[in-house]
Amino acid sequence: MLKINLLGHLRVEVDGAPLKLAANQKIIVLWAYLLLYANTPVPRSLLCRLLWPDSDDLTARANLRRHLYQLRQLLPPVANEQLWLQASSEEIRWQGDGYWIDGAAFEQASQQSDSLELAVDLYAGELLPELDVEWLAVERTRLHNLYISSLTRSVCRNGEVRLARQRILPAARAATGSGR
Repeated sequence: MLKINLLGHLRVEVDGAPLKLAANQKIIVLWAYLLLYANTPVPRSLLCRLLWPDSDDLTARANLRRHLYQLRQLLPPVANEQLWLQASSEEIRWQGDGYWIDGAAFEQASQQSDSLELAVDLYAGELLPELDVEWLAVERTRLHNLYISSLTRSVCRNGEVRLARQRILPAARAATGSGR
């Protein structure tokens, strides 16, 4: 089982053992995008614009091919001979059955009123704070707001005033940039 934590900092485990990722930032950003949109075909042209906005199309596509190759080399093998990455000339998709992503589990839990505590526990911090990428800022904000909403709904449901003081107020202050 491939366990991928994107909330807090990137952490990856294979069957419970940490996987050290010696990759450059572009490979991690590429992988993060594919993971956030897992099982959804992502146009190569979109990835090229996101990762190499100042490059011409041929250069960006060559960079994408090279980075996909390097990403495949970093990933552990899949047990059932299925590939983690399905790629065509126009699209790329992260796929498979043997993986778990904390962000996806967090979003799913936050949508169910009986799983709000799980959602709160799964949110280990901002989405990939080590990456300074414009499109990630939008996702960070969206997930942080979802966390505040889940936390608020959980507190209201359970009447936990102490938890509200400990977690909601600091989270809301962090979201607004207010230190008071």
